[in-house]
Amino acid sequence: MEVHTRQLQYFIAVAEELSFTRAAQRLHVSQQGLSTQIKQLEHAMDVVLFSRTTRNVELTAAGAVFLQDVRGALTGLDVAVERARSVHRGEQDRLVLGALEGAALTLTEPILAAFRQRHPGITVELRHSTYEDPSAGLAGGSVDVAFARRPFVDSGVHFETL
Repeated sequence: MEVHTRQLQYFIAVAEELSFTRAAQRLHVSQQGLSTQIKQLEHAMDVVLFSRTTRNVELTAAGAVFLQDVRGALTGLDVAVERARSVHRGEQDRLVLGALEGAALTLTEPILAAFRQRHPGITVELRHSTYEDPSAGLAGGSVDVAFARRPFVDSGVHFETL
């Protein structure tokens, strides 16, 4: 079975718009070309994805399931492409660690050494923060994890005591 990512993107657009006309406009393609691609996709899969009338387009049960799975597949493909590009550029996975002055004190180096031993392929970028940002970058999203001191209020932050 040969399915192309373009066909999957077209399928998602039609499924979201529930209209070949609006989907074609959104994708900047002809309605006839879009319809042909969807028919080819359905033929390759041997599955009817849409129930069509002259006035109405609906997902079939198979189409609804396919929509859920194909969104995840395309997202996974995007991630895979970006990771391959990063490796090609010589980049490795990285963890951005915010550190508030004195937050982990003498524990900082042993924690970092243990992390590097367990995860040798991940580069740790340490960003120091002042007391003006008690979240050490967490609240603004500029770091992945941080050594910080309580109290500070942020409902989206999970704390672990060192």
